[in-house]
Amino acid sequence: MKTALIAIVFFLLGLAVFFGYNQYSDLQKQNQQLQQENQELGQKPSIAQPANPTAKLVATTKPSNKSIIKGELSYPSEMIPELIVYAFEADDYNEYFWVETETNQSDFELEVPPGTYHLIAYLPDETSDFGGGYTKAVPCGLSVECTNHEFIPVKVKEGETVSDIQLSDWYAPEDTFPLKP
Repeated sequence: MKTALIAIVFFLLGLAVFFGYNQYSDLQKQNQQLQQENQELGQKPSIAQPANPTAKLVATTKPSNKSIIKGELSYPSEMIPELIVYAFEADDYNEYFWVETETNQSDFELEVPPGTYHLIAYLPDETSDFGGGYTKAVPCGLSVECTNHEFIPVKVKEGETVSDIQLSDWYAPEDTFPLKP
């Protein structure tokens, strides 16, 4: 009787191990797929660096038909929090493209259709519309004399990469930027 009971216990343990291993394998495969998707999206952390407010708009041509906007992130703090970078169509703020960044990520890359965009980074907090934009105050140096917080339009053509967009005007008066979607 003891032998039969021990055999049943070991049989049940074997089943539990078998099913547990299968679930573990499935989870590993799902994790690998998610990691691959994140790599394809180009989402990677990087060390925070201060933005250069005197950088110029630079456009380069790429051999594909995708249009890319690249830039630098900043935040009025010792670190850069997670942000959501939005490229709003200049003529219709209801049309936009976005990418999420990670803590202390100091750059971004956003794929968009050809067009003209206004760029701004927002905190992911649903209740906050606090944002840092690419405005005329950025090339001015963001000093107290720089009072023009109008967006600098970013124009991208098909297959073009526009870079050195600095989302660093976190000092615009309230209601200057569009509400976060």
